[in-house]
Amino acid sequence: MPTTTVIDTIHHVIYDTVHTSVYDTIHSVSFDTVRTFDTVRVQLDSVFTIDLLNKAQNFYSDSFSDLQMVFTIFIAIIAIIVGYKFFNDKALLKRTIKDTVEETKNTFNETFEEQRQQMSKLTSFVKDTQTSFQKTADDMKTRFKESFDKQTNETARLLMLVKEIHEQGILNWITQARLAKTQNQYFHSFMCYDYALDAVVKHYDKTFVQYGRIALEELGKNISVLNTSANKVKIIQSILEKIENFKNCLLNTNYDSDKNMADKEKTYVNDSLSLITSMKLLFEHELKESMQ
Repeated sequence: MPTTTVIDTIHHVIYDTVHTSVYDTIHSVSFDTVRTFDTVRVQLDSVFTIDLLNKAQNFYSDSFSDLQMVFTIFIAIIAIIVGYKFFNDKALLKRTIKDTVEETKNTFNETFEEQRQQMSKLTSFVKDTQTSFQKTADDMKTRFKESFDKQTNETARLLMLVKEIHEQGILNWITQARLAKTQNQYFHSFMCYDYALDAVVKHYDKTFVQYGRIALEELGKNISVLNTSANKVKIIQSILEKIENFKNCLLNTNYDSDKNMADKEKTYVNDSLSLITSMKLLFEHELKESMQ
């Protein structure tokens, strides 16, 4: 027979024997004994209940402390996990920020380098263009100055030529007037001086003042020849108009920049203005006599 079966049989026999003995003993006890037993049992129960409560209280107190400790440990574990996750996320965020900053920095450096190269090319282009433009401008300025100087010289030459032509015209009238006078053609001589004065006024130059003075003086000396002319009044009126224009030209004379020369020119002009005043009075008087 197996050992397990023997042990089970022994346990069963012992259990039956104990159970029979206890049951018989309980039923052989008297009623008083039962009451006494109940009293004792009640007292024992009271003592047992207090002890049980104390044990229960201690159990629950210990259990709560254990639970509190477990909860604390749980919270600590959660805190450690959360802290680790936060630290890990923070570290990851730092790495992400660092990588982003580094990437942005690299991108910025690349962009800056490209822009620097483009700016360098643009600066070089602008510098070359500026140099070329400056060279072109200098060449144009030089050519313009040469052309301007040439034109200025040519203009001055032409002005001088025109002045010489005008002066030659005035001298021609004065020469004809003198030639006519030598031939006793006094009226023709008078009219030639009149034309000379008219040319002086129309083409005025301060170097022509001397010719105007000659014409005025000769007109004043030979005013009597107009007595034989039917157009005496018109001729005198025309001469008075020329005298007034000659006066205005003298008043607007541009003097030399050199003071000494300017003083001499002013003296000559003032003397000519005095001559004009006297000639004007003479012709006005003759005009008044002719109109009476």
